[in-house]
Amino acid sequence: MTEILWQKVIVSVDTVDTQLIDWISYLLLEQEAQGTEVNYAYGYLENHPDLFGEMPQEISDEMLKKDTEIIGYYSEEQVIDLETLDKAIKDALSEVQYSIKLESFENENWQKNWMQHYHVQRVSRFITIAPIWEKYEGSKDEKVIRLDPGLAFGTGTHPTTQLGVQGLEMYIRGGETVLDVGTGSGILAFAAMALGAEKVDGFDLDPQAVESAIQNKDFQADIDISNVNFAVNDLLVGVTQEADLIVANILPHILVNMFEDARKLLKDDGYLLLGGIIEDQATKLEASLKEHGWKVVQKNILNGWVGYVTEKERDE
Repeated sequence: MTEILWQKVIVSVDTVDTQLIDWISYLLLEQEAQGTEVNYAYGYLENHPDLFGEMPQEISDEMLKKDTEIIGYYSEEQVIDLETLDKAIKDALSEVQYSIKLESFENENWQKNWMQHYHVQRVSRFITIAPIWEKYEGSKDEKVIRLDPGLAFGTGTHPTTQLGVQGLEMYIRGGETVLDVGTGSGILAFAAMALGAEKVDGFDLDPQAVESAIQNKDFQADIDISNVNFAVNDLLVGVTQEADLIVANILPHILVNMFEDARKLLKDDGYLLLGGIIEDQATKLEASLKEHGWKVVQKNILNGWVGYVTEKERDE
Protein backbone atom coordinates (compact mmCIF):
# COMPACT_ATOMS: atom_id res chain seq x y z
CA MET A 1 0.00 0.00 0.00
CA THR A 2 1.36 3.43 -0.97
CA GLU A 3 1.78 5.64 2.06
CA ILE A 4 0.63 9.26 2.11
CA LEU A 5 3.30 11.95 2.06
CA TRP A 6 2.99 14.57 4.76
CA GLN A 7 4.87 17.74 5.64
CA LYS A 8 5.69 18.94 9.11
CA VAL A 9 6.84 22.33 10.32
CA ILE A 10 9.02 22.05 13.42
CA VAL A 11 9.39 25.14 15.58
CA SER A 12 12.17 24.67 18.14
CA VAL A 13 12.08 27.28 20.89
CA ASP A 14 14.07 27.85 24.06
CA THR A 15 11.13 28.06 26.48
CA VAL A 16 8.95 25.95 28.76
CA ASP A 17 6.33 28.70 29.04
CA THR A 18 3.11 26.80 28.30
CA GLN A 19 1.33 29.97 27.21
CA LEU A 20 3.92 30.67 24.52
CA ILE A 21 3.93 27.03 23.45
CA ASP A 22 0.14 27.06 23.15
CA TRP A 23 0.30 30.28 21.14
CA ILE A 24 2.80 28.82 18.64
CA SER A 25 0.50 25.79 18.26
CA TYR A 26 -2.31 28.22 17.52
CA LEU A 27 -0.17 29.95 14.88
CA LEU A 28 0.45 26.62 13.15
CA LEU A 29 -3.28 25.88 13.17
CA GLU A 30 -3.94 29.33 11.71
CA GLN A 31 -1.57 28.25 8.93
CA GLU A 32 -4.03 25.38 8.33
CA ALA A 33 -2.11 22.62 10.11
CA GLN A 34 -4.22 19.47 10.37
CA GLY A 35 -2.99 19.07 13.92
CA THR A 36 -0.10 19.94 16.21
CA GLU A 37 2.20 18.08 18.59
CA VAL A 38 4.36 19.42 21.41
CA ASN A 39 7.55 17.69 22.55
CA TYR A 40 9.19 18.91 25.72
CA ALA A 41 10.57 17.02 28.69
CA TYR A 42 9.08 19.22 31.41
CA GLY A 43 5.61 18.69 30.00
CA TYR A 44 6.20 14.94 30.06
CA LEU A 45 7.26 15.09 33.70
CA GLU A 46 4.08 17.00 34.60
CA ASN A 47 1.93 14.08 33.34
CA HIS A 48 0.93 11.26 35.65
CA PRO A 49 3.03 8.17 34.75
CA ASP A 50 -0.13 6.09 34.24
CA LEU A 51 -1.76 8.62 31.92
CA PHE A 52 -1.29 6.54 28.77
CA GLY A 53 -1.02 3.13 30.44
CA GLU A 54 2.68 2.94 29.56
CA MET A 55 5.88 2.60 31.52
CA PRO A 56 7.29 6.07 32.17
CA GLN A 57 10.37 7.00 30.19
CA GLU A 58 13.51 7.91 32.08
CA ILE A 59 14.25 11.61 31.47
CA SER A 60 17.95 12.43 31.23
CA ASP A 61 19.60 15.77 32.00
CA GLU A 62 20.41 16.04 28.29
CA MET A 63 16.73 15.75 27.37
CA LEU A 64 15.84 18.48 29.86
CA LYS A 65 18.28 20.81 28.10
CA LYS A 66 16.68 20.32 24.68
CA ASP A 67 14.48 23.02 23.19
CA THR A 68 10.73 22.61 23.12
CA GLU A 69 9.46 21.39 19.74
CA ILE A 70 6.05 22.46 18.45
CA ILE A 71 5.18 20.49 15.31
CA GLY A 72 2.46 21.28 12.79
CA TYR A 73 1.32 18.58 10.34
CA TYR A 74 0.30 19.38 6.76
CA SER A 75 -0.71 17.36 3.72
CA GLU A 76 1.58 17.15 0.70
CA GLU A 77 -0.60 19.54 -1.33
CA GLN A 78 -0.70 22.35 1.23
CA VAL A 79 1.35 25.50 0.68
CA ILE A 80 2.92 26.64 3.95
CA ASP A 81 3.73 30.33 4.41
CA LEU A 82 6.89 30.05 6.50
CA GLU A 83 7.70 33.75 6.06
CA THR A 84 4.44 34.86 7.71
CA LEU A 85 4.86 32.25 10.44
CA ASP A 86 8.42 33.40 11.14
CA LYS A 87 7.37 37.06 11.37
CA ALA A 88 4.50 36.30 13.76
CA ILE A 89 6.74 34.26 16.06
CA LYS A 90 9.51 36.86 15.95
CA ASP A 91 7.08 39.65 16.90
CA ALA A 92 5.70 37.64 19.82
CA LEU A 93 8.85 36.07 21.25
CA SER A 94 11.16 39.10 20.98
CA GLU A 95 14.40 37.87 22.64
CA VAL A 96 13.54 34.16 22.91
CA GLN A 97 15.67 31.99 20.61
CA TYR A 98 13.85 29.79 18.10
CA SER A 99 14.26 28.05 14.74
CA ILE A 100 11.87 26.78 12.06
CA LYS A 101 12.37 23.88 9.67
CA LEU A 102 10.21 22.01 7.17
CA GLU A 103 10.39 18.23 6.71
CA SER A 104 8.50 15.59 4.72
CA PHE A 105 7.56 12.11 5.93
CA GLU A 106 5.32 9.16 5.07
CA ASN A 107 2.61 8.07 7.46
CA GLU A 108 -0.79 6.90 6.31
CA ASN A 109 -2.21 6.56 9.84
CA TRP A 110 -1.40 9.99 11.27
CA GLN A 111 -4.80 11.57 10.56
CA LYS A 112 -6.69 8.56 11.93
CA ASN A 113 -4.60 8.70 15.10
CA TRP A 114 -5.49 12.39 15.52
CA MET A 115 -9.20 11.61 15.19
CA GLN A 116 -8.97 9.27 18.18
CA HIS A 117 -8.21 12.25 20.43
CA TYR A 118 -11.01 14.55 19.22
CA HIS A 119 -14.19 13.95 21.22
CA VAL A 120 -17.48 15.57 22.22
CA GLN A 121 -16.99 18.77 24.18
CA ARG A 122 -19.47 21.08 25.93
CA VAL A 123 -18.16 24.60 25.24
CA SER A 124 -20.90 26.75 26.79
CA ARG A 125 -24.20 26.53 28.61
CA PHE A 126 -26.13 25.55 25.49
CA ILE A 127 -23.55 24.58 22.84
CA THR A 128 -21.77 21.23 22.46
CA ILE A 129 -19.29 20.35 19.69
CA ALA A 130 -19.28 16.76 18.43
CA PRO A 131 -17.16 15.14 15.69
CA ILE A 132 -19.27 13.43 13.04
CA TRP A 133 -17.69 10.04 13.78
CA GLU A 134 -19.07 10.00 17.36
CA LYS A 135 -22.74 9.36 18.14
CA TYR A 136 -24.08 11.91 20.61
CA GLU A 137 -27.60 12.98 21.55
CA GLY A 138 -27.92 16.31 23.33
CA SER A 139 -30.32 17.17 26.13
CA LYS A 140 -33.50 19.19 25.56
CA ASP A 141 -31.83 22.62 25.88
CA GLU A 142 -28.52 21.59 24.29
CA LYS A 143 -27.58 22.51 20.73
CA VAL A 144 -25.10 20.10 19.15
CA ILE A 145 -22.77 21.32 16.39
CA ARG A 146 -21.42 18.38 14.41
CA LEU A 147 -18.09 18.83 12.66
CA ASP A 148 -15.59 17.25 10.36
CA PRO A 149 -12.83 19.86 10.84
CA GLY A 150 -10.89 18.79 7.74
CA LEU A 151 -7.98 21.12 7.03
CA ALA A 152 -9.56 24.13 8.72
CA PHE A 153 -8.76 25.36 12.20
CA GLY A 154 -11.70 25.02 14.54
CA THR A 155 -12.49 21.84 16.45
CA GLY A 156 -14.07 23.66 19.37
CA THR A 157 -11.41 22.47 21.80
CA HIS A 158 -9.28 25.62 21.73
CA PRO A 159 -9.94 28.31 24.38
CA THR A 160 -10.33 31.01 21.71
CA THR A 161 -13.19 29.13 20.08
CA GLN A 162 -14.85 28.55 23.44
CA LEU A 163 -14.55 32.24 24.32
CA GLY A 164 -16.17 33.10 21.00
CA VAL A 165 -19.10 30.74 21.55
CA GLN A 166 -19.59 32.00 25.11
CA GLY A 167 -19.54 35.61 23.88
CA LEU A 168 -22.21 34.85 21.28
CA GLU A 169 -24.29 33.15 23.94
CA MET A 170 -24.21 36.27 26.11
CA TYR A 171 -25.12 38.78 23.39
CA ILE A 172 -27.46 37.02 20.97
CA ARG A 173 -31.09 37.61 21.91
CA GLY A 174 -32.73 36.41 18.68
CA GLY A 175 -33.11 37.75 15.16
CA GLU A 176 -29.59 39.16 14.73
CA THR A 177 -27.51 39.43 11.58
CA VAL A 178 -23.98 38.14 12.27
CA LEU A 179 -20.69 38.31 10.36
CA ASP A 180 -18.09 35.65 11.21
CA VAL A 181 -14.60 36.69 10.10
CA GLY A 182 -12.05 33.87 9.80
CA THR A 183 -14.80 31.28 9.98
CA GLY A 184 -12.53 28.20 9.69
CA SER A 185 -14.71 25.11 9.99
CA GLY A 186 -17.79 27.27 10.68
CA ILE A 187 -18.17 26.68 14.43
CA LEU A 188 -19.00 30.26 15.42
CA ALA A 189 -21.37 30.68 12.47
CA PHE A 190 -23.28 27.53 13.44
CA ALA A 191 -23.26 28.55 17.11
CA ALA A 192 -24.75 31.95 16.24
CA MET A 193 -27.61 30.30 14.34
CA ALA A 194 -28.17 27.75 17.10
CA LEU A 195 -28.48 30.59 19.62
CA GLY A 196 -31.13 32.42 17.60
CA ALA A 197 -29.45 34.59 14.97
CA GLU A 198 -31.52 35.19 11.84
CA LYS A 199 -28.68 35.30 9.30
CA VAL A 200 -24.95 34.55 9.36
CA ASP A 201 -22.29 35.21 6.73
CA GLY A 202 -18.94 33.52 7.35
CA PHE A 203 -15.73 34.61 5.60
CA ASP A 204 -12.28 33.10 5.34
CA LEU A 205 -9.31 33.89 3.12
CA ASP A 206 -8.49 30.19 2.71
CA PRO A 207 -10.65 28.34 0.15
CA GLN A 208 -10.02 25.03 1.97
CA ALA A 209 -11.50 26.45 5.16
CA VAL A 210 -14.58 27.71 3.31
CA GLU A 211 -15.00 24.34 1.60
CA SER A 212 -14.82 22.64 5.01
CA ALA A 213 -17.41 25.02 6.48
CA ILE A 214 -19.79 24.44 3.56
CA GLN A 215 -19.43 20.67 3.95
CA ASN A 216 -20.12 20.97 7.67
CA LYS A 217 -23.51 22.53 6.90
CA ASP A 218 -24.68 19.07 5.84
CA PHE A 219 -24.05 17.65 9.32
CA GLN A 220 -26.18 20.13 11.29
CA ALA A 221 -29.23 18.15 12.36
CA ASP A 222 -30.07 20.38 15.35
CA ILE A 223 -29.66 23.76 13.64
CA ASP A 224 -31.54 25.60 10.89
CA ILE A 225 -28.68 26.49 8.55
CA SER A 226 -30.80 27.81 5.66
CA ASN A 227 -29.55 31.37 6.30
CA VAL A 228 -25.88 30.47 6.85
CA ASN A 229 -23.57 31.37 3.96
CA PHE A 230 -19.82 30.98 3.57
CA ALA A 231 -17.52 32.74 1.12
CA VAL A 232 -13.84 33.30 0.42
CA ASN A 233 -12.99 36.87 1.40
CA ASP A 234 -10.16 38.95 2.85
CA LEU A 235 -11.53 39.97 6.28
CA LEU A 236 -14.42 42.41 5.62
CA VAL A 237 -13.04 43.95 2.44
CA GLY A 238 -15.89 44.67 0.03
CA VAL A 239 -18.61 43.43 2.41
CA THR A 240 -21.74 45.62 2.44
CA GLN A 241 -24.01 43.67 4.81
CA GLU A 242 -24.69 45.57 8.04
CA ALA A 243 -24.56 43.46 11.19
CA ASP A 244 -25.77 43.39 14.77
CA LEU A 245 -22.76 41.28 15.74
CA ILE A 246 -19.35 40.76 14.18
CA VAL A 247 -17.20 37.94 15.55
CA ALA A 248 -13.55 37.38 14.62
CA ASN A 249 -11.35 34.62 16.03
CA ILE A 250 -8.05 35.43 14.32
CA LEU A 251 -4.58 36.60 15.29
CA PRO A 252 -4.22 40.15 16.67
CA HIS A 253 -1.90 41.49 13.97
CA ILE A 254 -4.62 40.56 11.46
CA LEU A 255 -7.53 41.74 13.62
CA VAL A 256 -6.33 45.34 13.53
CA ASN A 257 -6.69 45.38 9.74
CA MET A 258 -10.47 44.94 9.97
CA PHE A 259 -11.30 47.53 12.64
CA GLU A 260 -12.13 50.28 10.14
CA ASP A 261 -14.39 48.10 7.98
CA ALA A 262 -16.05 46.68 11.10
CA ARG A 263 -16.97 50.20 12.26
CA LYS A 264 -18.71 50.85 8.94
CA LEU A 265 -20.68 47.59 8.97
CA LEU A 266 -21.62 47.26 12.64
CA LYS A 267 -24.90 48.83 13.67
CA ASP A 268 -24.64 51.57 16.30
CA ASP A 269 -26.00 49.32 19.03
CA GLY A 270 -24.04 46.27 17.86
CA TYR A 271 -21.04 44.43 19.28
CA LEU A 272 -17.68 43.30 17.92
CA LEU A 273 -16.45 40.05 19.51
CA LEU A 274 -12.74 39.31 19.23
CA GLY A 275 -10.64 36.22 19.98
CA GLY A 276 -7.23 34.78 19.17
CA ILE A 277 -5.34 37.02 21.62
CA ILE A 278 -2.78 35.67 24.04
CA GLU A 279 -2.66 37.53 27.38
CA ASP A 280 0.80 38.99 26.71
CA GLN A 281 -0.55 40.75 23.61
CA ALA A 282 -3.75 42.07 25.20
CA THR A 283 -2.41 45.50 26.20
CA LYS A 284 -1.16 46.19 22.68
CA LEU A 285 -4.49 45.16 21.15
CA GLU A 286 -6.47 47.27 23.63
CA ALA A 287 -4.42 50.30 22.62
CA SER A 288 -5.18 49.58 18.97
CA LEU A 289 -8.89 49.23 19.74
CA LYS A 290 -8.93 52.61 21.44
CA GLU A 291 -7.00 54.18 18.58
CA HIS A 292 -9.62 52.95 16.11
CA GLY A 293 -12.60 54.12 18.15
CA TRP A 294 -13.61 50.93 19.97
CA LYS A 295 -14.60 50.60 23.62
CA VAL A 296 -14.05 47.37 25.56
CA VAL A 297 -17.34 46.28 27.14
CA GLN A 298 -16.15 42.93 28.47
CA LYS A 299 -12.83 41.11 28.74
CA ASN A 300 -12.83 37.36 29.37
CA ILE A 301 -9.76 35.18 30.00
CA LEU A 302 -9.54 31.40 29.59
CA ASN A 303 -6.30 29.44 29.97
CA GLY A 304 -4.12 32.41 29.05
CA TRP A 305 -6.26 33.51 26.09
CA VAL A 306 -8.36 36.66 25.94
CA GLY A 307 -11.74 37.30 24.38
CA TYR A 308 -13.20 40.79 24.03
CA VAL A 309 -16.67 42.20 23.59
CA THR A 310 -16.39 45.73 22.19
CA GLU A 311 -18.66 48.46 20.88
CA LYS A 312 -18.17 51.64 18.89
CA GLU A 313 -17.18 54.68 20.93
CA ARG A 314 -20.08 57.11 21.18
CA ASP A 315 -19.48 60.73 20.23
CA GLU A 316 -19.99 62.95 23.26
